[in-house]
Amino acid sequence: MTASAGAQPLLAPAGAPSPPSTPGIAGTPGIAGTPVPSGAPRPAGASAMAAAVTAQRTPAQGSALLGVLRRAVGADPLVGDALEHYVDAVGQREVGRRLSVLRHRSGPTPPWHLLHDLPLGALEGDPAERADHVLLGPGGAYAVTTLHLPGSRVRAARTGLVVDGERAEHLRRAQRRARAVQQLLARACGVDVPVRAVVVVLGAERLALPLRTGDVAVLRAPVLVRWLRRQPRVLDAATAARLATAARDLQAGADQPVGQAADAFEELHERVRAADRLRRAWFVALAVAGSTGVTTLLAAVSP
Repeated sequence: MTASAGAQPLLAPAGAPSPPSTPGIAGTPGIAGTPVPSGAPRPAGASAMAAAVTAQRTPAQGSALLGVLRRAVGADPLVGDALEHYVDAVGQREVGRRLSVLRHRSGPTPPWHLLHDLPLGALEGDPAERADHVLLGPGGAYAVTTLHLPGSRVRAARTGLVVDGERAEHLRRAQRRARAVQQLLARACGVDVPVRAVVVVLGAERLALPLRTGDVAVLRAPVLVRWLRRQPRVLDAATAARLATAARDLQAGADQPVGQAADAFEELHERVRAADRLRRAWFVALAVAGSTGVTTLLAAVSP
């Protein structure tokens, strides 16, 4: 992705109304069952990391010799459903890393409050449903959904997305999450603040512009923080802090069996990266060997 293309968020058409302001608002196997300590910040991608670690515990298929050979050539160590959860976790962690800078004050602008992996099951009917990231700060309230699509081609279709030629429901899902976050916060602290849905796309080989939708902002990851900082101030610091406290209470009161899954995921992540490095080394070695063989053959047949 080029820097120039990445500098343009996919937003509503020019002249579309901005969100209304509110009056008064200026990781190892076996540890998945350990609860998060009360008050501990929930890491980005916590549920996806736990799911990846759990799925990776599935017994490997095939003989032990096949397993040895796979490791020797750098085959992907992920098994079964672990790959999907792993990709989700990597994307959420990257977006969480980028968003973390908003926790610090930028000049006269107060810092943002950032929460990850907020449970929405009470409203969505799915105990596994979560908001990837929730932001509360001077620019308002946002529910951010991470869309990690390595190597995929993404384009717009009216107000939706088409991923590798198939229509996807990512935007509607992001809208549902934003509405759920708004309802949860309103019930928890009695302040009904509009929550805008944001979809952040990572890893796409091609992201066609523009996408026109008035309800969801679709952004590339490199421009996310800059875009948020440019939003008009609609939320005062006291209200943002009150909403953030309510959101943290919702997290603390939910059943969140994660524990040390982040540590286990780091180990898994390193195994995946090591396998990738090994595959690259094999590729280079084979390329060099092939080039040397061709050179030797040409030298032998040359007069």
